Amino acid sequence: MSLLLQKKVSNSVDTDNTTDTVTTEQADTLTTSAQRGKTLFEQHKCQSCHPIDGSNQLTPPLRGLYGNERKLKNDSTIVADEGYIKESIQYPGAKVVQGYNDNMPSFRDLMSDQELQEITDYIKALR
Repeated sequence: MSLLLQKKVSNSVDTDNTTDTVTTEQADTLTTSAQRGKTLFEQHKCQSCHPIDGSNQLTPPLRGLYGNERKLKNDSTIVADEGYIKESIQYPGAKVVQGYNDNMPSFRDLMSDQELQEITDYIKALR
C-alpha cells in the first residue's frame, strides 16, 4: 500500500462523534509537529475534558481558539496566541477564561518542551 493511501486510510474519522479531534480533511493538512501533538493530546486524554467543539461546557472550546480574544475572570482580555496556549497547559490557573473554573491540572512536569510545542501546534491547527 502506498504511503499516501496509508495516510488516507489512517486519517478516516467519524465526523458525527463530538469527541473527534479533526476531520479527515483537516488531518491531511496538519504539520508533522501538529500530527504528533494530536497523538499526545489523545495519549494524555485531553479530549476527556476538552472536546474540540466544547460540547461538555466544562472547558472553553479549542476549535478556533488560536488568534482569538478571550475574556478572563478578572475582566481583562487576552489574545490566545502561542504563549497563552503554552502557559495554559503549564500554569492553567494563571489566566482563567470567564465563566469557567480553575480545575485543570498542570502538565508542566509531564511533557518536554518539544511535546508542549507539538500540542500547541495541534491546538493552533484547530480552526
